[in-house]
Amino acid sequence: MITLYNPKKNFVDLMLLNSEHSSYDFYITENNKRLIIKDDESIKKLFKNVTIAYISENKSIVDGIMLIWQALGGNVKRNYIKFNVLNKKVAENLLTVLLQDYKGKLYIKIKKDSPYLGLFKEKDFIFNHDRGLELLLCRGKN
Repeated sequence: MITLYNPKKNFVDLMLLNSEHSSYDFYITENNKRLIIKDDESIKKLFKNVTIAYISENKSIVDGIMLIWQALGGNVKRNYIKFNVLNKKVAENLLTVLLQDYKGKLYIKIKKDSPYLGLFKEKDFIFNHDRGLELLLCRGKN
């Protein structure tokens, strides 16, 4: 079941999401440094700039989270998708719901060898820039 994330009601078990089966590349950038989302302090920093977040639950256990995180760099605001899921099906379900509800321009930095890269391309994310081991993809118009 996919629902809007409510921090007062939902608890994201980071131990589960940081397991070897998750998408594990769950981070934000702060002062040009990556901050891996791994504890309560990093979750608080993450959610300071989140505009919307969805969780997927299976038998009352969170098996994925996908959100839009607003970044400010060079006086430009960009909305990035951040996600952490246990498998591709959860990612596909979350992305489908997010894209139904959000119509603005979105970006995602994703590793070139990510098993989720094809999913984003299937959902009309297009190449924007090469970032070494990662690609910057975007979807939508301003």
